[in-house]
Amino acid sequence: LVLLGYVLAAVFGGWVSTKISKEKYLPALIIGGLLAIGSVMNSMNVPQPMWMSIASIIVMVPLAWLGAKLAKIA
Repeated sequence: LVLLGYVLAAVFGGWVSTKISKEKYLPALIIGGLLAIGSVMNSMNVPQPMWMSIASIIVMVPLAWLGAKLAKIA
């Protein structure tokens, strides 16, 4: 359930940042990078399974990019 929240945050963050910006993908990639940094910090401070730490770090930037792609379609 927590990983689903991370997924929604990345996709929605990429979508919103692309909608309010004139740039194509850069804002979404910045949001994804910031979320990945937050995931690293969260992994160091909160006990969680290793697979969840790895998955939450890896998926942030691609999912933010997906949100940007969806914003360009809509």
